[in-house]
Formats: sequence, C-alpha cells, structure tokens
Amino acid sequence: MRKILNITLVLFTVLSIISCSDTWDEHYHDGNKGLSYDGSLIDYLKSHEELSDFAQLVTATGFDRELETKTGQFFTLMAPVNGTFDKETYLDMINDGRKEEVIKSFIKNHITRMDVSYSPDAAAKSIRMWNAKIFSMTPDAHIGDATIISDNIKCKNGIIYTLDNSLPFQPNIYEKIEIEHNKWLANHPEAAEEEELISLYTFLSKYNQDSLDVAHSISRDYDENGNPIYVDSVMIRNNSILVGLDAMIYEEDSNYTAIIPSVSAFQERYNEAKSYLNYNPYIDSKNNTNLCDSLQKYFATSFAMSDMFYNMNVNKYPQDSVVSTTYNRLSDWQNHVYYNPFNEDGIFSGYNEKFNCSNGTVYMYDNYPLSVTDQFFKKKEYLCYDLSNLSSETSFTKNIVTDYERFVLLIQNGNNTYTEHPLVTIAPSKPSVSPHVGINMTNNLSATYDIYMVYSPNWILSYPSYEKAYETAMEDSLAYDGGKGDISKINWKIPIQSTKFRALVYERDDAGKYPSSSKSYVLKPTKGDKFETRVTNVVDTLYLGSYTFNHAYYDSNEQSQLLPTGAVLQIQVDVTTKEFNNYQYSRNLYLSKIILVPRVEEETESDQILTVKQR
Repeated sequence: MRKILNITLVLFTVLSIISCSDTWDEHYHDGNKGLSYDGSLIDYLKSHEELSDFAQLVTATGFDRELETKTGQFFTLMAPVNGTFDKETYLDMINDGRKEEVIKSFIKNHITRMDVSYSPDAAAKSIRMWNAKIFSMTPDAHIGDATIISDNIKCKNGIIYTLDNSLPFQPNIYEKIEIEHNKWLANHPEAAEEEELISLYTFLSKYNQDSLDVAHSISRDYDENGNPIYVDSVMIRNNSILVGLDAMIYEEDSNYTAIIPSVSAFQERYNEAKSYLNYNPYIDSKNNTNLCDSLQKYFATSFAMSDMFYNMNVNKYPQDSVVSTTYNRLSDWQNHVYYNPFNEDGIFSGYNEKFNCSNGTVYMYDNYPLSVTDQFFKKKEYLCYDLSNLSSETSFTKNIVTDYERFVLLIQNGNNTYTEHPLVTIAPSKPSVSPHVGINMTNNLSATYDIYMVYSPNWILSYPSYEKAYETAMEDSLAYDGGKGDISKINWKIPIQSTKFRALVYERDDAGKYPSSSKSYVLKPTKGDKFETRVTNVVDTLYLGSYTFNHAYYDSNEQSQLLPTGAVLQIQVDVTTKEFNNYQYSRNLYLSKIILVPRVEEETESDQILTVKQR
C-alpha cells in the first residue's frame, strides 16, 4: 500500500513541475489555477511552435518588450495559432511603415489588461481589449467567433489563452471614416498636397480634444522634471463637434447607424452648401477679420454632415422612423425625422456598401441619400409674438402703440387637444395713421424662399377666452342666420373687417446699409398691389410671394454677436382715411408668424422645363 502511495506522489510531482506541454487535452477551469509556465508571456510565445507566427509579429513591431516581466505589467493574452491570420500582409504593413496600425488593429486586439479567467460554469463576460474593442467570452469556450484551445495558462506577467482563430478587428464608426479617408487619399495622392483638404474626416479631426489615459498607458522612465515618459500612450477620444451633436461615434459601447458619403460626394455637397452661404462682405469690413470665409467653410462642412448619425438606443422603432442626433441641439426636431428609412426610397437604401462596425452600422454612398432640403435648406418661422423679432429700426416699425397686446389663441383639435397660435396686436398709435411693422428675418441663407404670413381676423377679439373661438362663432351664426352657419351674419361686437397692406423686403447692401426705400415688393408681378386679409377663418395663412436673398446671415444674433440682421420684412398697413372712417377696412393686424419656405428649382428630364418644388 505504501509502495502504491509513493508511486502516486512521484507521478503528481512530475506533473506539477512540467510547465506546459504542446498539447492541451487536459484543461483547468478553476479561476487562474490552470497550467503554469515559468517565464514571461513573450517567452511562452517564442517557445511554442504553433504560436511562432504571432510571436514573429509581436517581435517585428517591437511590442515584445511590453510582454516581458521587467515591465511590471500584467496582461491576458489571447494568442491565435499559426495559419489563422495573414502574417505576410501584416509583415508588409510593418515594412511599409505602418507598424502602429498593426499594433492597434491586430496585436492589441488580442491583449487585455484585465485578469481574465475562464470557467464553463461561469456566466458570459465582456472583455475589453487593449485597443478598447469588446469581445464576449462564453461558457462554451468561445471568445468572439474563436474557440478556446487552451485556457488559464499562468505566466509570470499574465495569463495566456490559445485560440483556433484570430479575433477580427472591427473599426468603430469614427475609425471607419478615417479608413475610408485614407483609402481615398491613396488613390488621390495629389490631394495630400492641398493646403486644406475637404473631407468629413479632416473636419472632425480638427476638433479632437483627446486626453491621456494614464491608467492604461505604459511609462518606462521619468524626464528631468519628474514626469513619466510614456512608451505606449493610450488616448481617450473626445471630439467637441460630435459631442455637440450627441454622436459619440468613437465610443465602443454605443450603438449608432451612420450615413457616410464618399470623400468625393462629401466635397460635392460641401461646395453646394457654400453657394447657400454667401455672407455679406460688410461683416469683414466691420470687424477686420476673415469672418465671412471662416463662417462659410465651417457651416458648409456642418451642413454637409447634417443628419448623418442616428443613435439606435434612442430610436426604438427604426423600421417606422428614425430621428438623427442633430435634433438634440435644435428646437426644430421635426426637421430631422425620417420615416420608413429602410424602404426602397428610404434614407438607408441605395447604398454602395453596408459595413458592421464595433459600435453600429455604416451605410456608405457614392451619392447622398439626403437632399439639401433634408440637410440644411429648411423652412424658417419667425414668431411675431416674440417681440425681439420686431425690428427696432424706426424706419421699419412706426405708428404703432407702445404697448403691444399679446395673447395666445387656442384652437381645439378634438380629444381635448389644442393648437397654440401666439398673436400680437399691431394697432395704430392714433386713428389718423396706418401702422408699419418690421420683422427681422434672421439666419437666412442666400437662396430663394416663398414667404407666408399667418394671422387672425379682427373678429377674434369678440371672444376674450379665445378657446373654441371658431366653434363658438359658428354657434352664434346659427342663431343669427337661421342655421346656415355664415359667420359674416353675426352681430359682432367689433365690426367684421379685413385689412389692406403691402409687404416689402429690405436687405443690407454690401456696405451694410439698408436702402431708404425698398424696390423688393414680395408680391409679384405688380409691386404696387395690396394684400387683403380674409375674415372667415380663425387663423389664416396668406402667401406674400418669393424673395431671393443676396446674402446669408446664418448664425446671426445667435452664436456670433458680430453678425448683424441682414433682412427685414416690412408689413405696411395701407388703409385710407375714408376707408377707415366708413368701417370698410381695419387698420389693426393680428399677426402670428412669418414663414419662409425653401424654393427649389428642379429641371425635369422629360421636357427640360424648370419646375418649382416646395418643402
């Protein structure tokens, strides 16, 4: 019995001193209590023939120094066996001076600074690699799509796993944009000499505000000032433009869908956007800067990248509709909603390539799936209720009572819901004059807009509550008109009258001056014609005509206080004394808002006739 016991002890001792054999038929799955190797991670790689290809790449990049024991670092290494990756391609990249690319996309894709142990009895866990990519380790011995051959091998400075396949590097969306930029640049080497290369990547990279991740960077020594010298710096990405858009497409634990045009397509849209951003040269002469050029370049690029990114953690029902991240910083969120995006004519159709990134999906296009009206040439509204929009120029706003009457008209939609229409009363300061009001049209583009005025007739004041005004008026009309429902038959407390007026546009010239009199009547073709308000509705919308702005004033009076207001729409009430005294017309206006609708001219293929498309 003692003899048998001694033999057993000898066998156990022999097994315990064997570091690691070249076979892995026996596995230990109890935390880090697996096989042991009396050496460093790089020693293990170099001593095992089936890992020689991986060891060669690590050494060729100089990364073998990071896997030595003297660094004092601890890693978990997922080493793919020979024949599971294209070693020669990586060696060619190293010889071409792309060593750092190989380290990031391949070597660091297989190393984590975490202490990772495998057990078939443990739940699946996420492993963040040194390059921030995330893989899942599952109870059935898989890491990503690779199967674990050997696990929990303890070395002096970490743990080694061997895999039957390499772990594919999946770029995040930001990295994919950089990759596509570099591909394009390789095919257009002359562009590298351009002083200012226009592309989505070059624009975004200007706003990187990265910081050092001290916890995950490696230092070897200290400089003369006592600061650590980092031989491997891990940076934490932070991009102010993307943060402002709430589109952190560089974060690995996010989930975005992105529309990425080719560099050529982006440049084409950029140049198109510039034509909508012809700023008044007066701005530069006033401030002695190149502000016009700077604003044009910045906003042309911003316009070209509008509505490119979609946070899929927010968009819960993407088959029905998606909202871009652009809406988060803008009040007009409805301009950034796209319905049925995956349909045949949706924004995620017609792509050249679909690519799955580590943090979402990219749809790549040679032609934009978004039009200029989708991206930046938008409808604009100016609330007359907001008195800051009423021009302070006395030549534009005059003969008006000092105390504007302001109220909100509520129109019932049914189901106890109401539509709000803020109104301001434009009343003459005395009976003998007609009021003029100037409304600043800010943030316009140098383009053509159709102009509309939203107003209410003066009978609205007969209903002080303003709620259900039209419904109540109709009930009153039934009593006065034998059930025919003609509101003109009501015995109004205020006579039912319309108002006559003219509408003109005043725009600054290149010297920054407003003209003394405007030739820009928005009514076409006869500039002298007058408009007349209708009286039968609660709220009405009147088309005033179209106007082409010579200059853009986008961003005026908002982010940059250097930009003046560029154009004023003046409403001139024009009612004669006789018309006023005979109660034919009123000199009051009840204005809600001014609407500018983009006018886009499209040439049809069939007859080459220019048609107007309004959005």
